[in-house]
Amino acid sequence: MTANDTAWPTGWRSAVWRRRSWSPPARMESTGVYWIPLFGVLEERGFEVMLVDPRRIKNVSGRKTDVLDCQWLQQLHTCGLWSGAFRPEADIRRRRSYLRQRAMPVQYASHHIQHMQQALTQALERYRFYHDQIGECDREIEAPMERFEDRSGGGSPANNGRWHSQGNAPRCDVRTRLYRMTGVDLTRIGGVDGFTALKVISEIGADLTKWPSAKHFASWLGFSPDHRITGGRVMSSKTRPNANRAAAALRLAANALHRSDSARGAFLRRKKAQPGVPKAITATAHKLARLIYSMLRFGQEYVAAGAEYCERQYQQRALRAAKRRAAQLGYQLAPLPNAEDHPTDAPLNAPAAA
Repeated sequence: MTANDTAWPTGWRSAVWRRRSWSPPARMESTGVYWIPLFGVLEERGFEVMLVDPRRIKNVSGRKTDVLDCQWLQQLHTCGLWSGAFRPEADIRRRRSYLRQRAMPVQYASHHIQHMQQALTQALERYRFYHDQIGECDREIEAPMERFEDRSGGGSPANNGRWHSQGNAPRCDVRTRLYRMTGVDLTRIGGVDGFTALKVISEIGADLTKWPSAKHFASWLGFSPDHRITGGRVMSSKTRPNANRAAAALRLAANALHRSDSARGAFLRRKKAQPGVPKAITATAHKLARLIYSMLRFGQEYVAAGAEYCERQYQQRALRAAKRRAAQLGYQLAPLPNAEDHPTDAPLNAPAAA
């Protein structure tokens, strides 16, 4: 059995009945789509089926009711008053059905393309509107910076050529204006560009006398450990969670130092290998905060130190710690007799060979 057996059992029974009892060729009226399955069933059974256009039947005078419809069609066919409508072959009909079915998804897809065009047009209008608002904010940010006292002595910051502005940074020359406003060039610090310096100064200002020391400033930013002591024991030393935007800007600046050749970059990479990435970023941001405090509070210029300088300092600290540990155990460290065969430039935090 095929799908037509279950979908149209009446049509199959009619076809079997007509095949068993001989009858003249079948004639059908094309009304709606109900005739299509029965027409296919009869045609598969080998009947000669003729399809009639109902508009031609109505042109013939006579009474036509739903009850006497079959008798009326038979009488018209007997008198030769109708002719069969055009209907292509089965293969053509199959291809035509798929082609008509294909036209429906194409039409629906075109409607969605129109919706996409409308959505893109609205998104483009909103994008331009937001950028217009950004331009107005940039003008309002730039205007007050011109009213501050010039602490640079009429000079301009040196072009280091290392850091580029972010894509969403203000279009004005933020670096020069901040230099005239503060008297120091914060962008000389690795990882800090003009936009980052603007965000930090916009949050804390240029006067850092409110914090007695760099430790107080780092603690206010949330970069210092928050010791939880109970019964003389330190239960936790995690940093306090906060929503300080200046701290978030310094954390982003610290994370950008991963591939830097500066001392801060070497410190970040070494800390990532030991306590983990989040703690390494916080520790590096702590160092950046102390540098910014020293520059803004005391007007000190930043002197860049390379990664080798940071590694030498780390080796010296590790050597002093090893000497103290040896003295506590009753030993004394002594250099190797052939120092050239055992260079001390290798990092001391490398794992020992088994």
